[in-house]
Amino acid sequence: PICSDSAVYRCTVWNRALGQRQKLEARTSLSVNYFPRVTVSPLPLRVEEGDTAVLTCAVDSKPRVDAVKWTRAGRYIATTFRHVIPTVSREDEGSYYCEADNGLGQTGKAELLIEVLHGPRVSVIPAQEAEEGGEVVVECRAESEPPPTSVLWSLAGRPDFHQSGRFLSLANVTHREAGLYTCTVVNTVEPSGQEARRREGNATVKVEVRHAPGPAYIEPV
Repeated sequence: PICSDSAVYRCTVWNRALGQRQKLEARTSLSVNYFPRVTVSPLPLRVEEGDTAVLTCAVDSKPRVDAVKWTRAGRYIATTFRHVIPTVSREDEGSYYCEADNGLGQTGKAELLIEVLHGPRVSVIPAQEAEEGGEVVVECRAESEPPPTSVLWSLAGRPDFHQSGRFLSLANVTHREAGLYTCTVVNTVEPSGQEARRREGNATVKVEVRHAPGPAYIEPV
């Protein structure tokens, strides 16, 4: 039998020896027990770093279960159907398992994956020197989840200067290229059940241009 077979069944008997309106009848009920069926939600669970994560486990079984077992990497975590992580960090990312046992000899189990989202963490070297007429190349390193949607370089005091891409590249530099260059990185995080959010990070490098020495001469005293 399967769980949908649970019902009250009636057996009715009649033959010619009985009157037209006479019947023999018996009733019995059938109750079907079944192993736990476990579902978790949401799948996957996307949470921004620092926010709260709510892991939900639902169990359909007979007999019913009053508790479940949450584990991660084989380590026991909780027994509640709704498990809360108050402040999510990147270390919380990974697979979580909800397991239920109603004593019939076979447990039910489901996996929930947590993805931790975060804005860009940006780094550049603090300073870069170049000879006048030379070349400057500076890398902008960024880590984010999901990956960046844009990387843009700007120069303090020069609103007309813009350069896109991971590398700042300046050729045939003069004193006009000296200054503070900022790398701004943008990404978009979209936690489960919430609207998308724009996040950005930046870092600044100081570019210094050395002038070549002019001609030297000696004046008579």
